[in-house]
Amino acid sequence: SRYFAGRLGEHLQGGADANYLHVTMVQRFFHWLLDENFVFMGYIEYSLQGDEAVARPESLLGLNRLEHTPDERGTPFPRDAAAWLDGDDLVYLGKGMEEAGIHRPGRIDQIAVRLFDGQAVSVALFTGLYTQKAISEEVGRIPILREKLDLVQRAHAALEGSHLHRRLLQSFRAIPVEFLFSADVAAIEGAIRLIMAAEESQETGVHMLVDDAHRSAFVIVSLPRESYDDDLRVAASDRLLESTGANYMDYRLAFGPSGNVVLQFYLSAAERFSFDDPEAVERDVAAVTQTWSEQVAKLLRSALDEEEGQQVLERYLEALPEDYRHHADPAETVEDLRSLERARIQGCLQVTVGTRADDEIAGVTRLKIYQREKIYLTDSTPVLDHFGLRVMDQASMALTSADGESFYVDNFRVVPADPSVTLSDHHERLLDALATVLCNRAEDDSLNSLLLTAGLGWREVDVLRAYIAYGRQLGVPAPMGVVHRTWRAHPAAAR
Repeated sequence: SRYFAGRLGEHLQGGADANYLHVTMVQRFFHWLLDENFVFMGYIEYSLQGDEAVARPESLLGLNRLEHTPDERGTPFPRDAAAWLDGDDLVYLGKGMEEAGIHRPGRIDQIAVRLFDGQAVSVALFTGLYTQKAISEEVGRIPILREKLDLVQRAHAALEGSHLHRRLLQSFRAIPVEFLFSADVAAIEGAIRLIMAAEESQETGVHMLVDDAHRSAFVIVSLPRESYDDDLRVAASDRLLESTGANYMDYRLAFGPSGNVVLQFYLSAAERFSFDDPEAVERDVAAVTQTWSEQVAKLLRSALDEEEGQQVLERYLEALPEDYRHHADPAETVEDLRSLERARIQGCLQVTVGTRADDEIAGVTRLKIYQREKIYLTDSTPVLDHFGLRVMDQASMALTSADGESFYVDNFRVVPADPSVTLSDHHERLLDALATVLCNRAEDDSLNSLLLTAGLGWREVDVLRAYIAYGRQLGVPAPMGVVHRTWRAHPAAAR
């Protein structure tokens, strides 16, 4: 490492003055590595030939020599550093694909540096692992991170000693070191924005940033100081590891000026995280760090604009019964509140169809009817039966909004009477048809079961009804019940 710091000195002699500070910073960084901050495990040099980095077998040291399997192309250059090769940055800090297997859990660390020998350019790649001392270091003492901090300060035109300068410094110091090593300035600024917003908020929140390779992530959890204890941190850590499939985690803790706690997590995976949707991970972590009301409020404000979301919360949230709060999933509650609001605005009932995790296990579908005026079960259950739905169980909820308006919600768990029918294939048609029939805008009879068995819409069933009625006018003698049973027994003929 001292040798390469010297080689960088040669670059200083032939480089432009604009690069002087940067190269000096990289030199200091290599000296810092030697101060028990990095476990060196392997080394290899590459020659740059056009757009390709070609390994020099004679340069192999450590694990690179042991694991080298010569072929026509030699040991390939790390794929995550390929974009760095196309640029002109002097040094690259990143993560390898393999587990380190020594010292502490985590993926192997990689440090690449460009070397100049006359006109020729080569790349030196170190592999190893930052020590526990390194990742616990004050960021101001790590040369290359000090440079990144200076870039962030300059990007915000933060004058030294100003309030903004102090806030940026405080937020930067709160970020886990391993994230700072591999992140570019734009990603660091994104993390700082999250931290500053979290520090200003009195509410509990979870935010996640994931790198392009889907192998490293930065997560912020903010919550009121009185809600925080170490058991909660452990619960959040366990949930993050479980939800992401990460095999390594580091964290830092900060206290915001508004009386809240901000936890920052750095996570990495050997191959790729197990999740596809970062928002799903945020919800999983929120489930162990946020109150039920906080989760509902955050999801609702994300689904609607801030003002409308707040109005809906104020209108309905406190009116929800205590038993409902204990059992309802926050995402389901948001759908309930939005449906109640649509029923209020449109003046007619709303119908939703969905499946929860426990419903999938039981093989049932959840159907909800939101009403301004109560529909009794003696009226609604026959309608569902005519649609070919068998009711397994039912629950009702009544509430009075903050405006003094009464609402009713009937929650049915149903299965199709015909076992060959897959209900999820008909959700959209079923919602439209049920709302139309329950609002008395279409007929309620057993022909409606053709919606599921024949795949018809309610308008098409209405046309069939018109043909049957016309046949009656022409003198068809068969009783109406027989005609309906015949059509239900031969749904293919109705298509």
